[in-house]
Amino acid sequence: MFKSLISLLFVAVSVSAFAPAQQSGRAATELDAIKRGGKARVKRPESYWYNKVGQVAAAGAPGSDRYPVTLRFDSVNYSGVNTNNFAYEELEEVE
Repeated sequence: MFKSLISLLFVAVSVSAFAPAQQSGRAATELDAIKRGGKARVKRPESYWYNKVGQVAAAGAPGSDRYPVTLRFDSVNYSGVNTNNFAYEELEEVE
């Protein structure tokens, strides 16, 4: 009985660790500013393209997907890929 309660608790904790991140308090109008064809700077620190500017290849509606914005870069990463998806919160629009 005790072992089953411990295992149930362990499963509940491990499942909550992979829950989607909470949305920030930014307004949807701010997030909609990044449109297809525009340019954006990456602010995700662990990204290969951190602080690099890429062209927006596709942009979904905020909240529709975890990473709705696809950026295309001039350079390739270690795997030979030149595109990556980002969340609106991880990007900064460049003019």
